[in-house]
Amino acid sequence: MPAQDTSVSVEVSKYTFVVSGLNGNVSCLRHGEPWIPEMRLGAKALIMLIGELEAARDALRKAREAIKMLDSAQHNFSADVAADALSAIEAALPKEPRHG
Repeated sequence: MPAQDTSVSVEVSKYTFVVSGLNGNVSCLRHGEPWIPEMRLGAKALIMLIGELEAARDALRKAREAIKMLDSAQHNFSADVAADALSAIEAALPKEPRHG
């Protein structure tokens, strides 16, 4: 079974970077259409950047879930404090969900 491609979208899905699971090459879609077929120069840097972006989005998602749990459990936090924290985290989140 071939390895799966990994992709990450940015700029409200205007650009999607795709890392091939077969050969590790990176390509870019613009509005879902092929834009830059394969980027060999700097592909490793893009792969690392995509990994960092995915990790940051995952960390923010986990933080949002933790704040929601604290708010619902009311563990020594007022609802207003938890709501303010959740609003700040949500403002920092990307405007579209990660695809891939």
